[in-house]
Amino acid sequence: ADLVPVFSFLFLRGRCRYCKAELSLQYPLIEVTNALLWLICYYRFGDSVRTVFACGLASILLVISVIDERTQIIPLGCNIGIVLLATLKIIVEGIQTSSFEVVPYLIGGISVSGFLLLVLLFTGGEGIGGGDVKLMIAIIVWVSAIASAFVDNIPFAATMVPVIKNLAVASGTPISTLAWALAIGTDIGGSATPRGASANVVGTSVAAKSGYPISWGRYLKTSAPATIIVVTISMLMIFARYL
Repeated sequence: ADLVPVFSFLFLRGRCRYCKAELSLQYPLIEVTNALLWLICYYRFGDSVRTVFACGLASILLVISVIDERTQIIPLGCNIGIVLLATLKIIVEGIQTSSFEVVPYLIGGISVSGFLLLVLLFTGGEGIGGGDVKLMIAIIVWVSAIASAFVDNIPFAATMVPVIKNLAVASGTPISTLAWALAIGTDIGGSATPRGASANVVGTSVAAKSGYPISWGRYLKTSAPATIIVVTISMLMIFARYL
């Protein structure tokens, strides 16, 4: 009964059951705000998978807004949660529709990275905190991985090199850290789809000629979860090693 949103606060009259310490009013306010956000998501998307992803994203952003306002830090767990939600959304909707619209997500990711770059350039590095640097690295890893699943990773990586150079100079982050993020994303991401790498195309073609056709849905059910796991582990290793 102590963990029921809002009700527990009212039932315990705003005090801890055991030590009787007064609880901050922020807890029920955040819980009510979260409930309202979920209602808005349901009103917007109805009975669909999008509602689940929207509710999860709304809750994470609410947590970020409160913590960032107090500490000027975006928790690493929140960054990872947003990235995983976005990736799962692309995969689930792609399987449902058999159409993977990755370009809008790439534009969104690059837009966020570009915004962080502008903040760094105009504030001399003072307008971005450690949590934001981690978010920038996470964006580079996952945008590279998603892009490489659908387009040739060599030209994409070549295009991103000037971007990470500017980000490294503006943020004070070692270029080697961002280079590893780009390299890992572009390398591992190619394994996610049948056309993400030449080996995938050859392998699925040989299988089809031998009487074992592999559809996009069947391929993704096996490769997508593995790719997500490997990219996540690699990203965490970059955080542990370089940050």
